[in-house]
Amino acid sequence: MSINLAFTKMVAGGYGYLVIEYSEYKKSRLFTSELARKLCDGVQGIGADGLIIVERQEEESIDYSALVYNSDGTVADLNFAAVLCFSKYLLDNEIVKNTNFNVVLNSKSIPVQQMPNSEIRIELPSPNLPDIYTLFNEDLGVQNVSQLFLKEGYKVVFLNVDKVEDMDSDSEEEKLPVQILSSKEIELRLEKRDNCSVNYFKAAMMVAACAILNNLTQNEVEVILPYGTVIVEWHGVDDGSVSPLYLTSLSKCSFVGDFIL
Repeated sequence: MSINLAFTKMVAGGYGYLVIEYSEYKKSRLFTSELARKLCDGVQGIGADGLIIVERQEEESIDYSALVYNSDGTVADLNFAAVLCFSKYLLDNEIVKNTNFNVVLNSKSIPVQQMPNSEIRIELPSPNLPDIYTLFNEDLGVQNVSQLFLKEGYKVVFLNVDKVEDMDSDSEEEKLPVQILSSKEIELRLEKRDNCSVNYFKAAMMVAACAILNNLTQNEVEVILPYGTVIVEWHGVDDGSVSPLYLTSLSKCSFVGDFIL
C-alpha cells in the first residue's frame, strides 16, 4: 500500500531543504535517517541538501522545534540555511504569530527576527576571538594581503586584484578569497556548489567578521555569494565583551507536493 507524504521544499542561498510535519513522518513508518536518504535522493527521491521534521508545538510557545538531517541521513550540525528555511516555513504557514521567535534545531536554540522586507535575521553566538590569529604584511598593507587563520582551518585572503590564482597555492588551508568592493559590500569569490566544500553562510560570517575586525568595512556589511547575498552585522569587542553576530538573508518556498512511498 502506497503512502503519500506532504512536503514543502524551501531554499536559501543555494541550499534546499525538505520540510515535513511530524505527522507526515509518522505516516512513513521509517527511521528518520532512512526517510532523509530516501526523500533527499536526487534520482529516486525529491532531491535536497537535508530534511527538516517539524516537531509538535506547544500553544503560546515562542520556541519552534525541528529535527534536521543531512541528505545522507546523518544528524545535521547547526546550519544557517536550515535555520532560514525552517523560519520562513513557519512564517509562510502562519505557524509563528510574532516577528521575534526562537527556532530550536536539534536542541540548539537560535533567536530569529522577521524583517520588514521579508528577510530573516538570525542572532548567532559571539565569535571566539582567541581562536583568530591575524597576520599583516607591513610592506603591502592590510588591505592588500591581510590573512586570517581561523580554528576551522580556513584562510581568509583579502584581494586587491581580480585573480584568485595570485594566492599562495602551497598552503594546506582552504582559501576564502574576498574582494573588498566598498565599506559596505564585499564579494566572496567561491566556486559554485559542485566544486566548493565550504558552507556559504558560514564562510560569509567568517570573512565579514575578519573584514570588520581589520577595519576594512563598516560593522554591517553585505556579502555577495555565488547564490545571492547575506548581510552580516557585528560590533566587535566593546569594553572587553564580544558582541553577538547577526546574519540576515532571504529564504523562499520552491514548491509544495506529495511524495509517494
